Amino acid sequence: MQPEKVRVGVVGLGMGRVHLGNLKAMEEVEVVAICDINEEVLKKVGEEFQVKKLFTDFEKFITEDMDAVFICTPHFLHHEQVIAALRSNKHVFCEKPLAITVREAEEMVSVANEVGKEIAVGFQRRTNPKDKLVKELIPELGEISRALYETCGLRTQAYYDSGAWRGTWWGEG
Repeated sequence: MQPEKVRVGVVGLGMGRVHLGNLKAMEEVEVVAICDINEEVLKKVGEEFQVKKLFTDFEKFITEDMDAVFICTPHFLHHEQVIAALRSNKHVFCEKPLAITVREAEEMVSVANEVGKEIAVGFQRRTNPKDKLVKELIPELGEISRALYETCGLRTQAYYDSGAWRGTWWGEG
């Protein structure tokens, strides 16, 4: 007898499109629905990944029979969408950051505990050797009262042009 597949949905087809490629390659996963506000993108991605249930309305999408939801939308939408998914009895994978504020993140975790569902966050740097080294050094350092992390990266103008929320406190935190 073959094990039951994990039924997932993906909302936000920018970064969500990357996740779709990985999810579709997993035998134990069935992508049952996708959601995006851009109908043209939605249809194109639905066809490309052979997903039949397409939604432009998140509220309708979240009522689908799914075990888990991948939330890959702009940061400022994460709080509302994660809580809606949890309250709809779905586990959640959320792209980073989980929330714009600590209060929002705490509320999401509280709701997850209340409904007995899991939240995972896409922290891809957790396997970076330099980041792992910092984690290993923490016990040797003792109590840390303040930390400063600096990184240098290049975001092209195309990144900022792709959404009015990009590069703003209200949109990215």
